[in-house]
Amino acid sequence: MKNRRPVQTKDGWLTMLPYSGDNWCAFFEAVGRPELIEELGVRDPVLRSQNIDRIYDRMGEIGPTRTTAGGRSCCCGSTCRTQPLPG
Repeated sequence: MKNRRPVQTKDGWLTMLPYSGDNWCAFFEAVGRPELIEELGVRDPVLRSQNIDRIYDRMGEIGPTRTTAGGRSCCCGSTCRTQPLPG
């Protein structure tokens, strides 16, 4: 998992840790990228594990399009954990 690290946002940094398939589905739906659910196989634990670097790459691409607060709101309705980091 070389790409699992804090994500840069428009105004800072954010750690996000979706864990389960449900967490990942909720995240990709919240950011308007539901097609990535199937493309990256996040519902299936084996496929999710095989694709984890690609999944975190997509998260890294999405991060800079949102503010830190906006990034937190993507996960706060689920059990995904987030934490803003000081700049």
